[in-house]
Amino acid sequence: MPNVFFADGSAQYACGPENHESFGPRASRALITYDQACALRAIISTDGMTAGYYPFEHAFLGRVANRIINECRGINRVTYDITSKPPGTIEWQ
Repeated sequence: MPNVFFADGSAQYACGPENHESFGPRASRALITYDQACALRAIISTDGMTAGYYPFEHAFLGRVANRIINECRGINRVTYDITSKPPGTIEWQ
């Protein structure tokens, strides 16, 4: 993740497996996997009571998703959480 968006100390990010399996092909269309999905969450907050998602460029998210899927065994899907706080929370429970 780019370090520049931590310059003012008002943002945080996390990446972790979701609690369900995902169905999808691997490099060869003949190989179908039931692996885990991985969720990315990056937020901006100045007060901790409210937060918005960090607006990464779409191309950047595509590159990150491809690297995670290709380099992390057991992951075949990547999602980016854009839920604001409220109604969501900053961290996943």
